[in-house]
Amino acid sequence: SGQTVLVDFYGSTCAPCKALAMQLAKVESEHADVKIIKVQSDGSDEEQALFAEKGIRTVPQLYFYKDAKEIAHYGGVIPYSKIVEVFGG
Repeated sequence: SGQTVLVDFYGSTCAPCKALAMQLAKVESEHADVKIIKVQSDGSDEEQALFAEKGIRTVPQLYFYKDAKEIAHYGGVIPYSKIVEVFGG
């Protein structure tokens, strides 16, 4: 309902995921209107089920939602500017 959400599918030992985490921390600190949800590949059964549901085999993967609709999806490390651009910020 009007909320902007970014879902970060990541692995706890994944070096690119750790690099992307710095970009996401900047988004979180500078864009309070964006909610970031992290889903870990080796996390809970629920988290692993989300990986299976989306068919994710490699990390990192970012899914962007606005008004509960998926608006974009990117794999790999993307720059801060691209993340913000997706949300029109």
